[in-house]
Amino acid sequence: MAITDSREKIISKRGYRKDISGDQYDLYLSSYPVAANYLMERLAGRGKVVAELCCGVGVTLETLAKVFNHLIGVELDANALAHCRKNLEREGVLNKVTLINGDVSDEVLLRNIKADLVIYDIPYWVSLKLPDGTDILEKNPNFETLVVKIKELITEDIVVFAPPWFEYPLAERVFGKCEFQKIYINGRYDRNYIFSGNLVNQEGVAEKQLRY
Repeated sequence: MAITDSREKIISKRGYRKDISGDQYDLYLSSYPVAANYLMERLAGRGKVVAELCCGVGVTLETLAKVFNHLIGVELDANALAHCRKNLEREGVLNKVTLINGDVSDEVLLRNIKADLVIYDIPYWVSLKLPDGTDILEKNPNFETLVVKIKELITEDIVVFAPPWFEYPLAERVFGKCEFQKIYINGRYDRNYIFSGNLVNQEGVAEKQLRY
């Protein structure tokens, strides 16, 4: 996966604060601040505790800290989690967050998470051949299996951050009733937000235009 923009250019183009911690790759995979702010507005009042699985450098966590009493962030990459800790500390919200270095496929880990709703950010969105010949997309947890575990062990109120290539029929098959939002940022189709359980406002596919 070739990232043509420098770290500084990514920060400038997406509107991150200038002191954000994270390397070029981490920030390339992170949410846009405008998308995190939209999610904060959408989820405000939906519960007191939120857990984000695959939280990266914490762009979404530090934003949601404004409207949730407590947050839990789970990240397999220890380096990304270290950046996440720095970002939360700089924003003065680290005291509201529990960070866990672990695999979201670990059933024991999921069983110990107590949250009103869960955000799952699918880790890898762009195909990349690894030295052993496999594609990095194959490292993503099995989507259906993970969703079943989250619903069984934590909550049915789930938000999924999914790449543009992720299609509604799969979400509908796994969740049944769900809200599938195609998120456009400054006119470009950037991601999908999938809302399930009590988080569904309008079942089916819709578009959301965000600008900054």
